[in-house]
Amino acid sequence: MLAALRKQQCRKIVRATYIDPESKLAVTSGIAVLPTKAAAIAVSKAGDPARYEWFRGMAGKRSPDIDRAGGYAAATVRGRYVAYAYVQWANGKKAKPGDPTIKKAAQLFLDYDLRPIIARSRG
Repeated sequence: MLAALRKQQCRKIVRATYIDPESKLAVTSGIAVLPTKAAAIAVSKAGDPARYEWFRGMAGKRSPDIDRAGGYAAATVRGRYVAYAYVQWANGKKAKPGDPTIKKAAQLFLDYDLRPIIARSRG
């Protein structure tokens, strides 16, 4: 993923990791800013989340094993922007493929991250 971001001349990445104590989910989500839509599409297709070749969770004091737990990766392109979300169980529990709770959380974060971009495009 890093190679693709460099090759496509990524201008900026904004990301944050959020842990929800109620649902026990950890979400790393953000936006990558590329110079063109074509570059954004190329980046969105790069890397394999299953082989940890993608945006990953960042371990912390409350989630030391998060980077090894596996999770659900989602991304979408809006113009020259790539919005992404990587959702995992905060306790390091292995995520099951297709888990509806994890998939829903990823989509909610993508939608939230894109709100200012969509609003700006509407003027």
